[in-house]
Amino acid sequence: SGFSSVDTTVGNSSPKLSPVERVMEIHKRLLAVSGKYLSRSLARNQAFQWLVEEDCVKISPTDPFLIQRYVLAVLYFSTNGKKWSSSDFLSCKHECGWFVGNVECNSKMNISKLLLDNNNLQGTIPFELYKLESLNELNLKANALNGSIPTSVGKLQMLQTIDLSRNNLKGSIPSLIFELENLSKLQLNDNNLDGTIPLQIGNAVNLSIVQLYNNELVGQIPNLLKLDNLEVFRVHENNLNGNINLSVCPLKKKKMIMLWAPCKVDCKCCNNVSSCNTSRTRKRNTRHGNGLRSPRKN
Repeated sequence: SGFSSVDTTVGNSSPKLSPVERVMEIHKRLLAVSGKYLSRSLARNQAFQWLVEEDCVKISPTDPFLIQRYVLAVLYFSTNGKKWSSSDFLSCKHECGWFVGNVECNSKMNISKLLLDNNNLQGTIPFELYKLESLNELNLKANALNGSIPTSVGKLQMLQTIDLSRNNLKGSIPSLIFELENLSKLQLNDNNLDGTIPLQIGNAVNLSIVQLYNNELVGQIPNLLKLDNLEVFRVHENNLNGNINLSVCPLKKKKMIMLWAPCKVDCKCCNNVSSCNTSRTRKRNTRHGNGLRSPRKN
């Protein structure tokens, strides 16, 4: 798909440097990206070793794609790349040809989309992704990722879509994510995320879809009245509480078509309000001993 011209011409080893100098220069550049983790983390060390010893491109330390190639190699080794369902990662091609249709690039050959959903990624999301500065879509949905969401994702200024749903991620939602001016779609549902929903979400004015349901979030739902573009906001199956009749419901008069909150939240305009009322009735009946089981929290 148009990558044949760059298959093996990424940047050949500089003839002026000795092999040892080349390794030292590459190490210096990667140290600026990964810091102490370059030597302390197995995945980063594997990526570095692969780059200097095994990569058939024999990349030069001054190659403009060195960092991009390294970051994708770190992602591969951090998520057990050998067990992925498919990809051409670590091949002799330019990174844009490593997984055609799933790793997409812009006209400058910088990664713009990482679509590795349903691909059996096991492990953690490396913080080095922040170096993929042209990334506008990050989709790692439906894998076996654990650990937390790296705060550094909030540095990717071009990001429009983040989908990390249906994994085993834990920890809190980084507030920095909501400072991304272009962010329109955030899907973190079906994980083990805890803590509160950051107040900063109220300033992310381009958000149109927010799916945070089925996590372990606590506290109150922030005021969302500035989010005129919000169409879907689903946060049920969490331990949230409070009242959103004035802080969220008015959006129903704008673009919002779907609003789901836990039954503990006072919300007269929620789409799941009738099922919440049904569960409350069932719970009351259960208390009076008519044998009906109380439903799962929603």
